[in-house]
Amino acid sequence: MAQLLVITVCYKSNSALSVLAESLNKQEITPSKWILIDNAPLSNPVLNLNTTFPVHIISGNEGDGFGSGCNAGLDLVYEMSFDGWVWLLNPDTYLSSSNHIENLLNTLDNVDYNTILGTAIEDLDHQLEQSAGWIRKGLGYRKSQITKESLPQKGRPGIEVDWVSGCNLIFQPSSFSTPLRFDHYFPLYFEDIDFCLRAKLHGGKCIWLDSLSISHQKSTGSECSLFRRERLKAISQIHFLCRYQPWWVTVAHTLRIIALALRRLPAQFASSRGTLSGIFQALFKHQY
Repeated sequence: MAQLLVITVCYKSNSALSVLAESLNKQEITPSKWILIDNAPLSNPVLNLNTTFPVHIISGNEGDGFGSGCNAGLDLVYEMSFDGWVWLLNPDTYLSSSNHIENLLNTLDNVDYNTILGTAIEDLDHQLEQSAGWIRKGLGYRKSQITKESLPQKGRPGIEVDWVSGCNLIFQPSSFSTPLRFDHYFPLYFEDIDFCLRAKLHGGKCIWLDSLSISHQKSTGSECSLFRRERLKAISQIHFLCRYQPWWVTVAHTLRIIALALRRLPAQFASSRGTLSGIFQALFKHQY
């Protein structure tokens, strides 16, 4: 059976992280190692976790984004010459069944090595979250996503997609001739889509399965201000549009985002100001 290593990027995530740790501890087969990247080592460091398996905490840079944190974990994976599968799990996720990892490993035995795998993600009401899809050229570039209506029939191996969510992303780094890294150009959101699209250029493929699912305590994974979240989100979105869409789509979406932010500014000052600040930085400063 394959080996599995978990990477989790944390930013003021202690409350949610304890729930994930408990669910990993209850697994009949536990990870070979859990790598935690602490992106708030000065303001809110990760607390010691009582686990039945090895935990390695990497002290990241204060305020780094998800992609930079993942890269720090992947650097360690490559240094270890780890030949198994790596599972990126958000701190606000957890496994609801004790045999989840066992079922996942059994599934991975029948998956091509160059596959990036994602599984269903359910919210606390057991509703399917948007966690995979396809990228199209045009104004509705992200509208093609997995829904209940597009679920595979029983017995089918899954659905081939363009991207799966970085909240729950599984791949085998050693199966790619070129080491995979996240692009710091996307500080928050869109970094997982960019990661998958670039992996496909190197011969990889993305598969989404509904036979396995994890639970998601959405928006509890980090204590992040609205201003900061919306600023980083805007930076990532503008950069994604510039990289993957025609110029006219980029212009149209940018103008729409600005218009919405200005309209909401009186009632939602912090988030709207963050959006406008992020757009300015993405277009003119390229700083985070």
